[in-house]
Amino acid sequence: MKLIIGLGNPGVKYKNTRHNLGFLVLDYLAQEYQTKFTLIKNFKAEIAEFHKNNQKFLLVKPLTYMNLSGTTVKKIKNFYKITTNNILVISDDKDMIFGKIRMRTKGRSGGHNGLKNIITEIASEEFLRLKVGVGNSENPLFKNSTAFVLDSFSEDELITLQSEIIPKTKEFIIKWMKNEI
Repeated sequence: MKLIIGLGNPGVKYKNTRHNLGFLVLDYLAQEYQTKFTLIKNFKAEIAEFHKNNQKFLLVKPLTYMNLSGTTVKKIKNFYKITTNNILVISDDKDMIFGKIRMRTKGRSGGHNGLKNIITEIASEEFLRLKVGVGNSENPLFKNSTAFVLDSFSEDELITLQSEIIPKTKEFIIKWMKNEI
């Protein structure tokens, strides 16, 4: 079994914000793999599952808010006895230009509080992260990190996300699913 964790914040208020990029990617994957999310209260998460190449995958949206995402990841990891090399975390990255995608197999949080909490809770930096750039230095909110990541994507950015960036993100995820990464 493998976990694909999308980072974000619960609630309609945050739906299309930059910080919810992980949730947006998981919504896309759920649609692609024809699965639906179910609220699992014990894990404080919405979870969808699908099978591909004789492997079970869980799509996980922690509902603990970004800064406490690690508590959900730890509960699920321990419950299913999942090793860190079978965890992929998808997050936004304010410091990367909009649309750039980067995978890292380990490392620090880079100032991302969701990643920081996961590292703390599972006591490891050795899990795969898929970071998607949401940076836009021309946006007046850019200098205020919190305001910027909690601001909604523009209409043009949402169109580009749905038509180009998220499908490209899926290509990276498929390689990981096939153990090519």
